[in-house]
Parts: sequence; structure tokens; C-alpha cells
Amino acid sequence: MGVSNSITDQEFSYPDGSRTVPVRCYEPTGEPRGWILFSVGYGGNRDGYAFLARAWTELGLAVVVTEHVGSNLEVLKSFSQLRRAERNAEVVRRVHDPDELRARVHDIHLVYGELSAFYFGLPFGLAGHSYGSYSALAGCGMESNLAPHSLGALPVDSLLVVSPQPPDTLFSSQEYTKVHCPCLVLTGSEDHLLDGSSTFRERMKVFESLTESERHLLVLKGVEHMTFAGIGLKVEAQLAAISSATSVWWEDSLLESGHSRAWPERLGEKLDSDWILECR
Repeated sequence: MGVSNSITDQEFSYPDGSRTVPVRCYEPTGEPRGWILFSVGYGGNRDGYAFLARAWTELGLAVVVTEHVGSNLEVLKSFSQLRRAERNAEVVRRVHDPDELRARVHDIHLVYGELSAFYFGLPFGLAGHSYGSYSALAGCGMESNLAPHSLGALPVDSLLVVSPQPPDTLFSSQEYTKVHCPCLVLTGSEDHLLDGSSTFRERMKVFESLTESERHLLVLKGVEHMTFAGIGLKVEAQLAAISSATSVWWEDSLLESGHSRAWPERLGEKLDSDWILECR
């Protein structure tokens, strides 16, 4: 795989042939400075989150958007005829499926194993949105009581979890102490849970559960759950704010390791304060 500001699609297969993992690889111009493995949310596929991938390649990062076939767009379409509330309830139910919880972690490990040699010696970031946040946290060694995977932790240098499930949903509160790298919890003031049970403040509890020395938080004003996936009408300004904020995060915590403790101040230099509800 060359480094030529290109976008390529690949598929990797489990050794027993039981599952494939489609990915889309975004390469920066010139030699990459690092690389990011991104796990999509429920109903997502490798075509999504392009606005983030393109923004991050501007930093010189290679980005690998990873699809999970057991919870991708095709699966979501299989019950798309349901009314919105019923469809959301079905997604919430399926998110707890032990087989898919385990498979998502195996997907992440497989992609890392297939591609890490291409980026040997470069800083490695792991990220995910919504259900993809589960994948990313599990890739750091966290295990759900619903589906233990026993795969251990990938060598993650920096972590970004967007719209994560609240503690004691898929992970117990104690599991978050297994994250041993800088972690940004990103959410929005309209980033409510799909079942309507609570607001973005429940997602913020992930920040509170992480080790104090590694945790960072950003809440963007007015941003909804699906906006983080690039979905919505007239969201261009919001997508630009999300891209800017996450680019600052990777620049500080991944490419300039050790600078993440200045995160709020450095973010303020790049992002208008009108976007920021809370930053720590």
C-alpha cells in the first residue's frame, strides 16, 4: 500500500473464513507521521466518517475506517421498516448482543495485525463513534461482562471516544482504569441516548471513570449524535468544528506526545469558544 494521498478499500478475513472486515484506508500526502484505526458506529460502514478521515490526513496521518459486518448498514436496513422509536429500541437491544460485542474486538485486532507492519514504528491512535467507542475501548483492553474477549490491549498511544455508552452499560465503571494512554471523551449538548433515557451528561460519566491523569473531555454546543457521523442537514459548520477539535487532539496527544495536558488552551487557539460547552 503506497503513500500517495490515496483512498483504497480492502477486506480482511478471519483465519477460519467466518467473517470479513471491510476497511477504507486514507493515506496522506508524503510519508505518514502516524496512523489511526477508526471503528464506525452501529449501522455505519467504511464509506462513512470521510469528513474526519480527510481532516486527519491533513495532519499527515493515515486513517483506516473499519466496518463491522454484524452491525453495519445492511443489518440496520433489515429492520428499517420499523418506526423510529421501535428502530432505536432494536438498535439498543442488538448493541448488547454478546456475539457482536466479541466480534467487534476481534475485528479491531485483525485490522491492526494486518496493517501494523505498514506503519511500523509510527504513533498509533484508536478511535470510534457510538458503538465504535465500545470497540476502541475494548481495543485498549477493557472487557464487557456481557462478552469477555481475553485479547488484551493493543499498543495504543492515544484514544478518542465519541458519544460513548455510559459506564455500566457495556463496561463496568472499574474497567475504565485499564486505559493507559491519553483519552478524549467527545460528545455534544444534543448527543442524547437513542432510547431517550438520558442526555449527553450520562456519556460524560465515561470521563469521570477514566484515570485522572489520562482523561480529557470536550462537549460541543448544539451537536447531535448523528452529526458526529457526518449525517444531517446544514451541518457543515458543525462538521468543521468537530474536525478542528479532533485534529488538535491528535496533534497534541499523538504527534506531539506529552502536550495533551495543555489541551484546553491549545484547543482555544483553533476553535471558536462559541462551540465549547465544556472542555477539560
